[in-house]
Parts: sequence; C-alpha cells; structure tokens
Amino acid sequence: MSAVLATLQSDQYEAITKPAEESQILQGHPGTGKTIIAAHRAAYLLNSEAPKSAKPNGHVLILGPTTEYVKHVQSALRQLIDDPLRYSVQAVPSLLESLAGLPQSTVPTSSVVWEDVSEELARLVDSALSNAKKNPGNEGPKADDVYAKLLRFLQEPPPTGLDPEWVQYLRRLPATLKQVKKRQEHSHRSLLAYIAVRTTKSRDPGHIIIDEAQDIHPLEWEILGRLGNVGGWTILGDLNQRRTDHTFDSWGKVSNLLGIESGDGEPPVFFLERGYRSTAQIIRFANQLLPARNRTLYSLQR
Repeated sequence: MSAVLATLQSDQYEAITKPAEESQILQGHPGTGKTIIAAHRAAYLLNSEAPKSAKPNGHVLILGPTTEYVKHVQSALRQLIDDPLRYSVQAVPSLLESLAGLPQSTVPTSSVVWEDVSEELARLVDSALSNAKKNPGNEGPKADDVYAKLLRFLQEPPPTGLDPEWVQYLRRLPATLKQVKKRQEHSHRSLLAYIAVRTTKSRDPGHIIIDEAQDIHPLEWEILGRLGNVGGWTILGDLNQRRTDHTFDSWGKVSNLLGIESGDGEPPVFFLERGYRSTAQIIRFANQLLPARNRTLYSLQR
C-alpha cells in the first residue's frame, strides 16, 4: 500500500488517509482527482497497514452516478483490495431501486421529474407515517400503510395544507403500492425507497463514499441519511457541475441534512485546488465561466 500512496499528491493523500469517522466533503473542479481519491480512500480504509484508528466498522460502500462508473471503480478496486466482501460499489439509482423493491434499470437519475425527488415529498411521507402510527398495531406501520395514508391526503390534507402541484402529483400515483411495483414505476423509485427506509431498519453500511455528489437530489440525500450509517462520510463533487437547480446549491445543506460538521460547527468542506488532467490554458479559459471566487483551480500541466 505504501507504494500506491507514494504516487498520490499531497492534497489527495491527506483526504485519503483521514480516520473513517472524520466525515469530509471534497469540492473539486474537473481533473482534481476526485474519483482517484474515492477509490484509494476505500482501499486505505480496508488495508491491514492502515492505523487501527483510521479503519471503519467493517464495510465500505462506494456510490457513483451510473453503472459505467461502477464498472470503472470496481476494476480499480480489484487491484487495490484483496477481500471483495468488505466493500461494495453501486450506482445511486440501483441502490434506490434495491431499497424500493424494484428491478434494476438503466433509468438515469437526471430524467426524474422534480416532484419525485423533492424535500417536500419527504415531509409529506413523514406526515403520512405519523398518521399511520396512530392506527393500533404491534409492529408499527408497514410501507403499504404509509403509501395509503399518503394518498389519503387528497381527501384529508395534512395540517400544513396541500399545494395544487402536490394534489396533481398524488392524483397521478397508482392506487396502491403493489401497483407501483407491478408497473415498475422507476420514476417513483425515490418515493418508494424513502418509504422503505422509514418503515424498516437498515443494516449499517459502514463508511460511505459518494462520488459526483453534486447531482444527488434532496430526497435521495434524505434516503442516504437514513441508512443507519455511523461509519463516517467521504463526499466528493463539484457544485459548479450541477445538472439541475433541483439539487442542493451548497454543501452546507448536505452537511446539515446528514448531521455532519467539523470541530468548529461548520460543514467539513475541503477544496481541491490542483488540476492534474487539463492544461493551464484550458483551465484559464474554463474558469471564465465561473464566478471569480470559484476560480481557484490551477493546473500542474503547462
């Protein structure tokens, strides 16, 4: 492992070798080595040579945006980690479909409409869950009960009311949770996954590493935050590359939702300011698209 770590740059090495319980959010422009950090972070945490204080609680979950990302990172990790049972690599859509009880698909997250990934939908499900808990029962509400209570808001809106767009959204939903799954409604996978994590106890996934995190939607962050993770977070992304305004525009919002902060109470955000892939001329040209405060990247390639 020392031979591998010796080839890394200082900022990459520092991010990779932090103890597992120290959560960090790494903001980096294209070419700063975010995916390299993600893969080597997993390898370091699971390596026998790492200090005991740095190791996670057994398992590491690496999340990326697509199945192509998964294949790429799995190939790299096979060369770095001996035991494939101690880590898993998944695309975020695949994880959501697994939680939702839907078959795996190739439907990208970016194709989902905003209602299906909104924080407001999470709050509606929370209200439906609260109503379902009022019914007598020994085992707590089931997913089907929560879904039924959610549709019941069309007749009996929650105390905060129901905006017209949510009325239309609920009217478009199938009548039962079983019908959603039967029709394989992948556009509703985040809704079903959120109901699932609110009604069942998830196994602790260990340390979670998320790459390309700028494109994760609010409801998806809510789902990830309820997986029962106590092993720390490594979050990598570039807010300047967000594909939609329906994702968070600051890492502070992610930090608040997940309940992670640094010692001073601020979000644990660290900036990767060295570019290793693009030349200085390309960086200077591309930086013109960014606000002055974000033109921090400089290239090591002349």
